[in-house]
Amino acid sequence: MTSTGPIPADLGFAGPEHVETVVIGGGQAGLATSYHLARAGRPHVVLEGSERVGDVWRQRFDSLRLFSPARYDALPGMPFPMPGWEFPTGSETADYLESYAATFDLPVRTGVSVDSLSRKGEHYVVTSGHRRFEAPNVVVASGTWQTPIVPEFADRLDPRIRQMHSAEYRNPSQLQPGPVLLVGSSHSGPDLAVELAPRTACTCRGRSRARSRSGSTAGRRT
Repeated sequence: MTSTGPIPADLGFAGPEHVETVVIGGGQAGLATSYHLARAGRPHVVLEGSERVGDVWRQRFDSLRLFSPARYDALPGMPFPMPGWEFPTGSETADYLESYAATFDLPVRTGVSVDSLSRKGEHYVVTSGHRRFEAPNVVVASGTWQTPIVPEFADRLDPRIRQMHSAEYRNPSQLQPGPVLLVGSSHSGPDLAVELAPRTACTCRGRSRARSRSGSTAGRRT
């Protein structure tokens, strides 16, 4: 049996741990998968790289809010604890996920970053440092936006230009005086444009014309 509850991984783990299902990632998808597996009585473990469930939301920019209201943000079996038409902040979302894992006593191992996933006969092998898990089933729920994408020419720009990826940005105090160019018009770009526009000249450019949560259109000067 695997340990239950969002606890740190056992640093003394030596040999392979055999489990029916390994879920990689303890975000929304991973926790929802774990919830259904637990209800069905299926042995599994959830591997989460952060030290706390929800940390990926705590580490985003300060003004972050979800694009969907709380009534649509709940995971199976537990409503989001705020009025249905309010937009949760990143911190509120993180705390909800952590509470969700604790409420249902889900078998989350925090601080376990997966290094590799491979096939060995009829089983999969998941490695994390000196730890190894073997399972006939693996669910990859790690998301697609954990690694910042930076253009190759970035290091050739004038060094006087302050450059940062949205993963590094927390609030306007990190920027130097002057106009701001935001590259990308998916989620972060338009929201940061709305935050920065009242303070300085701000331009958001990208391939799409997605709208920010406040309704402003990306892909044009703000």
